[in-house]
Amino acid sequence: MHNQLEKYLLKIEKQIRSLSEDVRADELREIHSHLELMIAENVAHGNDPDKAVAIALEKFGSAKKVGRNLMRAKRRNHVPWWRVILACLTIIVLPFLIFWTGLVVILKWPIPFVHPSHQAQEVFVSWVIIPIILFLTGWVAECIAPKKGALSVVILCCIAFGAYGTITIIMLIKHVPIHFDFDVVQSFLDLVQLLTLFAGVLGRRRIKEGTLKPKLSIF
Repeated sequence: MHNQLEKYLLKIEKQIRSLSEDVRADELREIHSHLELMIAENVAHGNDPDKAVAIALEKFGSAKKVGRNLMRAKRRNHVPWWRVILACLTIIVLPFLIFWTGLVVILKWPIPFVHPSHQAQEVFVSWVIIPIILFLTGWVAECIAPKKGALSVVILCCIAFGAYGTITIIMLIKHVPIHFDFDVVQSFLDLVQLLTLFAGVLGRRRIKEGTLKPKLSIF
């Protein structure tokens, strides 16, 4: 490797030393590959090797700037776990806040699930209002934890099924009678509502990815 190129890569390595060894090696390997192509192109245009390296490094940018840009890009792609936890809490709390605040408190709607006489309203709320609320909730969860919103939904589903299974097992051990009333319509409704939650997550992700310009490199 050319001495000047080696020094350049070492300077970049110092800027990204907080990355894991494997990630750091992969990034340096990719940068080295880009530079080798640029150097070969410069040599093909009639430049001597030393000048070809100098032109390539100058065009690529200062090592410090390249390293900082690389670290900034890595931080953007990293989603801390506290954001995933916050997204989970949002999925739990936000639908209730929107439902009770918007429909019950502000619009003064009678609670359809409490008043049997409002069956038509219950159908409208279950099949229209709640899916819309869940779609918005999924959208917000993806905003809080980019690319991890779906993971938050899966975590909550696992917790819910785990809790339900645990309670069922305890009841069986204690010989408590269990009545399974399978309702096809209600099961389909639950599936629709869950899918709208995922649709909100994926919708936000697609919009966000659509606003980002595709780049072959971060430099």
